[in-house]
Amino acid sequence: MFNWSNVDGNTVVHCETMEEVHSFLEECEKRGYKWANDRIAATKKDYGYQNTGYCPDPASKELTYTSISDAEDSHLKVISYSCPCKPDSPRICFALGGEKGPLEIGEHFRVQGYVPEFWINKDASLEFDGNNFTSFAFSALVEAINDPAKVIRRPQFSDDEKALMRLLVKNGLPYVARDEDTNLLFAYANKPMDSGDGCFEDGANENICPAIPDCLFPQITYKNSPFDAAAYLESEAQG
Repeated sequence: MFNWSNVDGNTVVHCETMEEVHSFLEECEKRGYKWANDRIAATKKDYGYQNTGYCPDPASKELTYTSISDAEDSHLKVISYSCPCKPDSPRICFALGGEKGPLEIGEHFRVQGYVPEFWINKDASLEFDGNNFTSFAFSALVEAINDPAKVIRRPQFSDDEKALMRLLVKNGLPYVARDEDTNLLFAYANKPMDSGDGCFEDGANENICPAIPDCLFPQITYKNSPFDAAAYLESEAQG
């Protein structure tokens, strides 16, 4: 949520999306801000957002705008606007998933170097495999916060992609993995292992289907491979 107490005469507010622009200007209107031409704030929404900063002056209730580059050159304080229409999430969800895509409550994820899946419960506590917070989970959490790149989130798929998964599972190829160097995508009957050179293998080439175009399933990367399509579809069915 945006903290209006941080706004002063030297503040420039940057919005990352047009939705945030609209929300911010509506909030300015509620607080009595007007543009320098005396128009109410929410009537002018076409200034864009990519390199635009808004300058609300609490003393005069005047609203102006400038470019972010000019604001930085002038050593003004540039702060990001957190749209109030965004769902409130515990701070830990933003720390692990990022400001633009925080983890959702109950969203399963892995931490590089740790086997189980983790998730944040409704009480903002970390859980894994149905167990409450432990020293093991604490170590994983510390690593994930210090290096969010280690957080491996479960991919989200479209209905068409799920339909393709069901076909693979039906034909006995429930595992999908992407090689690192070639970006090739393969389906396997048995869970493949990382060979150590950027490729996956299950020791039985006859159980591999190499005919999956590598443009499909972009959510499946070398980092989150192998992907268990059967388990994913089962978890989706359970809600």
